Amino acid sequence: RDELDRRAKAELQAAKERTLEAEISAQRAKDSLRRVELEVGKRVEHRAAELAETQRTQARADPRAHGDSGGRAAGGGEHPAFRHIQLDEETGHATPITPIEYSQAAFSRMDHSAPTAAFSNPVVASAVLAELAAAYRVYQCPMEVKVSPKWNEKKSGDPAYATWLALAASSKAECLRSGLVAQGVPRSMIAARTDLSGGGLPHLFTFLFPGRVDSEPS
Repeated sequence: RDELDRRAKAELQAAKERTLEAEISAQRAKDSLRRVELEVGKRVEHRAAELAETQRTQARADPRAHGDSGGRAAGGGEHPAFRHIQLDEETGHATPITPIEYSQAAFSRMDHSAPTAAFSNPVVASAVLAELAAAYRVYQCPMEVKVSPKWNEKKSGDPAYATWLALAASSKAECLRSGLVAQGVPRSMIAARTDLSGGGLPHLFTFLFPGRVDSEPS
């Protein structure tokens, strides 16, 4: 009986150690994703700053082509009426009123392929992106596309799920960027990134015009 007790205690200790190792591994995976996200964010901000500076230089060189609104109405046209997006002219943030949905396979440990995203309703998505493209033609400035996926709390400690979620979000962001390009927005003017913090809006589009108020919507 003493031998059985010793074995049971040893197995229990081994199980605790495996659980601890799994928790440490999950935390390391999250930390690694966070570092990648921060690095990508820095690159996006740097690229956006370069594009914004290019726009300001062009505006100074030819003010008539860019108007006198500090970059907000570079296209010289009136702001179109929007039905599918809400645009804040102070911050440059545009949020979809009409939801954008995707057809994307759910997470599975048996499927090791990279997740890909496509619009489940291309007509609806096109209507939303068309209004964003119309806003771009008014502002004529760099824009940022951000996708913020929601975590499944039951799987949040799974490194494989964390990796899948990051790839899935990146695929959605690229899907949106390609959709904007199809609407006539130059790819070089669109920065795409993801926010894996679990908070924030599912989709956020930001026009990076000079002088905007830099604050995140809640």
